[in-house]
Amino acid sequence: MSEHDSQAALINWARLNENWIPELKTLYANPNAQKFGYASHAKKRNTIVKLKKEGLKPGVPDLTLPIVADHGPGIPGICYIELKYGDNKPTESQEEMMKILANEGNWTFVCWDWIEAAKVLLRHIALHRQQYHPVPELDKIEQTMEGLK
Repeated sequence: MSEHDSQAALINWARLNENWIPELKTLYANPNAQKFGYASHAKKRNTIVKLKKEGLKPGVPDLTLPIVADHGPGIPGICYIELKYGDNKPTESQEEMMKILANEGNWTFVCWDWIEAAKVLLRHIALHRQQYHPVPELDKIEQTMEGLK
């Protein structure tokens, strides 16, 4: 499974579960320059130039779940996930950006498959619910995590 396939599978899983885990409705992908390989060279270059003018930054993780949870340092933060495949490793700009985001209290993860990423999202949502919106459906999240094994 490629990185694209893994991210598409994660988004599909999130869409299938967002009716009873509504926080998943806020999960979104962040564009980056490498994902425009399908276009002609000129079109790709023009698209990237346009997106950079609009704020595209190198190193931004693939996915963002803008749900606040406190993971320990006392600073509530949101969840960022960088998906990788096979032997791929985060680039220098990705490592730098994730370090900046983590230093601000955010949760940053590099995941090598969609199931690992889904578990990260579910843990983040579970913490959010415990801290901000205690609800009885929390055990449903734990059951979903068990089902992902």
